[in-house]
Amino acid sequence: MATKKVWFKLLYKDGEEVVPNVTSVGVPRDACVDHFRKVAYKKVKTALPARVSVHRLKAFASRDAHQQQSALKMSAELGDFGQDADDPVVVQVPEVWVRLVDAESGAPFADTDPASIPLTEGDRVESLREIVVDAYRVILGDVSPYSLKFYANIKMQKPLHPEAQIGLLGGTLETAVIIKVPSVAGSPKRKRPSDDVDPKAAKHTKADVPISTVKENKFRQLFSNNQCIGGSFETQRTLTVEKFYRLLFPDDGSLGLPVISVRAPPMSGKTDMCCLLNNYIVANNPQVLVTHIAASYMLDSDTDKFMACFERQFGGTFTQFSSLSREKVVLIDEAEMAYRDAQLWAGIAKSVINGSIPRMRIVLFSSYGSFNNFICENRTRSGVDIRPEYRFGLRGTAVKPGLELTRGGMKAEAVDVIWSMCGGHIGLAHATLRFLRLRLGHALHTIDASSLSVELHSRDLLVHLGSLKRGMPTPEAVTSMAKFTGLSEAKVAGILNEVALGHTVLANDMNMEKGHLTRSGFLYEDENRHIQFASDVHKTLWLNSSQKH
Repeated sequence: MATKKVWFKLLYKDGEEVVPNVTSVGVPRDACVDHFRKVAYKKVKTALPARVSVHRLKAFASRDAHQQQSALKMSAELGDFGQDADDPVVVQVPEVWVRLVDAESGAPFADTDPASIPLTEGDRVESLREIVVDAYRVILGDVSPYSLKFYANIKMQKPLHPEAQIGLLGGTLETAVIIKVPSVAGSPKRKRPSDDVDPKAAKHTKADVPISTVKENKFRQLFSNNQCIGGSFETQRTLTVEKFYRLLFPDDGSLGLPVISVRAPPMSGKTDMCCLLNNYIVANNPQVLVTHIAASYMLDSDTDKFMACFERQFGGTFTQFSSLSREKVVLIDEAEMAYRDAQLWAGIAKSVINGSIPRMRIVLFSSYGSFNNFICENRTRSGVDIRPEYRFGLRGTAVKPGLELTRGGMKAEAVDVIWSMCGGHIGLAHATLRFLRLRLGHALHTIDASSLSVELHSRDLLVHLGSLKRGMPTPEAVTSMAKFTGLSEAKVAGILNEVALGHTVLANDMNMEKGHLTRSGFLYEDENRHIQFASDVHKTLWLNSSQKH
């Protein structure tokens, strides 16, 4: 069986190295990501923290993908990822930070330091209890495992439910999950264990400031993703970021837009733009308080999902944040995940629009659809209308910026033909450049226009782009979506063909097929409520792979 060498790097979620070196393993050429993960785990098992299991490792195509937290699907083929030691696959080692405190005093329990536990955001609090009890067995002594109470932060009065997902909890040392340990009468003074807790924690000292402190700087977060696409395809997208910033804070000092709703297809740079805008505001207007929320981390068990997620992430309530006297900006990524949260839309967003919450602006990034349909279904409150001047999409105009990548935002080697072919879709531009680099190496810098055109029109490029999965309309992906949702494959394909042939398809009469096609990212609804492909590449990929002629 033909094999290939795959290079990979072990990192924690925050980008910290587990080991300093890049490692390689041999896998079959057609190996799936899960097979690679198992082989890699065997190779580096001794270097991993105790209790890390293979099924909790995540794989990312590159450092850029890891920075964006866009993991590879385990069932997908590994493809050409990791073929270069300078561009390795990233294997993420899970960690959730915890801090044991005395239930009565709030002081560190038995003089322990914070420690990291090898769990993922998909694990539940009960799993955290099991590992903590095992790791701290020596110092817990007679304490019953079920008397331990877990809290998102020291200020929270209500403990976390055992079945709640960990989500963003304990993502950093500063936001460690608080575990309150009750005092046991007559128990001897416990000593710190020498090696029962993750040794990674030994590098950190105890925090001097209580997590419960709710100050303005708690909301001043410089998001760690400083670049939209780093490494081999860097761009700060400065012009686009500035345009969105000026909509919030006009140069003439007038009131900016209270709400900006950006709706664009998958992989078009929404999360990156959210991060870049966060950084731009912090750097250029330091008096403004900025918060960043990923709606995908809202828990189904929460009644008011946004409010609960906000409190878990920042350690203070949204009401506290709203009452602060400074200018405030709330950035919400993956906002489509919160469409059914009536409190967010008919409560908070409506109040911001009508000025009931002063000095606040909200920027929402979503992949599909409109929240209005969901609010109408719930009918729990009067609805809120996002006016046309508040709506933005992939394409820009003379007066409204769009999410599309501008020609000026690309490197010199990213020639006009690539930019034009990808229609400003940054995910496709990145994937196309990566394909060309893997295919041509250093020859990419000297290739003539004719040879470049051959590569850009090759079926191999379409196959490579189809393997990206997210929002790529291949027959296999569309069929899988139809089967999973119970929809008619013929009806789904019919809508795709209708759009591909240039017919006007409106989202006003949204049916189940159209709804799932946009939710899956195969099509997207533009600001004029027309349904279309995200780019000519998406359309070509569908026609080339689905039409015999």
